[in-house]
Amino acid sequence: MAYRKPFTPEQRREAIRTYRSFRKHLSLLRREYPPSGAAQIAALKAYRDSIRRIGDLLQKPDRSVDVVALTHADASARWLAMEYWRFCSR
Repeated sequence: MAYRKPFTPEQRREAIRTYRSFRKHLSLLRREYPPSGAAQIAALKAYRDSIRRIGDLLQKPDRSVDVVALTHADASARWLAMEYWRFCSR
């Protein structure tokens, strides 16, 4: 999702839903497809860090949220999840 200024309560709710979904997905990946090599470990850590960045950005009040950074972190987490899946499907 592309977030925009002004950051509204609806956008916050959607961002929180997305954040929770990423957290659940990370837990599922760790349990069902544990990393088996250095590349998978690095990809999973990068995914975790993107999720944490989203959480950190959502700690701020609505008017202080950096929507560009939030959009970037969201896109990055989505890409890294797919990258990890690519490693798992080899």
